[in-house]
Amino acid sequence: MFFKEHIQKKALNKIERKRVPMFYSIHDIKSLCFVLNLDEENIMQTIKKLIDLLDSRFIKFKAIAFNNHKNFYQEAMLDYRIKVISSKKLKYGDIPRKQDLDYITGETFNTFIDFGAYYFFPNEYVARATDAEFKIGRCNYDANPYDLVLENQNGNSRDFLNSIIHYLSAIRSI
Repeated sequence: MFFKEHIQKKALNKIERKRVPMFYSIHDIKSLCFVLNLDEENIMQTIKKLIDLLDSRFIKFKAIAFNNHKNFYQEAMLDYRIKVISSKKLKYGDIPRKQDLDYITGETFNTFIDFGAYYFFPNEYVARATDAEFKIGRCNYDANPYDLVLENQNGNSRDFLNSIIHYLSAIRSI
């Protein structure tokens, strides 16, 4: 276990980037990236609501979805802008492969959202590897990469999305 944690820490140190956070209101977001875990309850309905919101506001997005179980999710079942990565495709230490990360690391996004309800190393790795000016998460842990952490009591992804919409609507851009 300690060896695996050592490998994870080393991998995170390689991608650590210096950045200045910039808070965006919901009206100013032009591009968004998010990561999710397909094993979470009701995540599909939450993501459908998010995609409808993004498409209605003409916000371009990309996402990575981790499939941690043997559930069969084809990328076509979600959206063509969501890349599904099976836990079997992770390298030792639960590190996503470079060819899988290239899908989102090649561009800069205004906002990044981690929908993970619990700590999952691949989510943290993607959060740190993604070049986003404003990062939002719901799992609070030591040295997390997020500028805004919104923890919800019941752990429901739909409530988390509603909280994000509420807070982003309250932010006034300078």
